[in-house]
Amino acid sequence: MNCISVARFTQAGNQDLAVSLTQWVFKEKGVLRVGTVKHHRVGELSAPAAYTIMDEVVYPLNIIYCRAKLLV
Repeated sequence: MNCISVARFTQAGNQDLAVSLTQWVFKEKGVLRVGTVKHHRVGELSAPAAYTIMDEVVYPLNIIYCRAKLLV
């Protein structure tokens, strides 16, 4: 006797995984981007044309987390 199941599902069991993975692959979600970047010597406010290896440098930057095509 052959039994055939004709069960219908409204949503695939791995749909959430597939959507999350696709968003990550196409850089729509879970992407870190660097926003503004600044640099200068300690005690100064503007960046010089060049640094030496002995200079102490301040290097602030903003990191942006991208979530579902929106910058957060």
